[in-house]
Amino acid sequence: MNDDDGTQFRGPTIGTQVFSIFIAMIVGVFVAIVTILFFEMLFRTNKEAMLVALVFAVILGSGYGLRLRRVALRSAKDTRVNQSD
Repeated sequence: MNDDDGTQFRGPTIGTQVFSIFIAMIVGVFVAIVTILFFEMLFRTNKEAMLVALVFAVILGSGYGLRLRRVALRSAKDTRVNQSD
């Protein structure tokens, strides 16, 4: 993708993408664990509530992790390559 002044936007490298997926998975698991612990404090013995907590944890964890990954990839796209050759 070229800009008006002749510079080209270089996309994120494979390493950046793999690292962003790894960070997104870690953040997603952390958010899921915190959500499950929160619901466990609210409903101590109800197994249906724990199932609902697990569903919420997966949705929140994956959503937040993917949002973080998108931000990381967007910041990696801001790198410009000068093509003055």
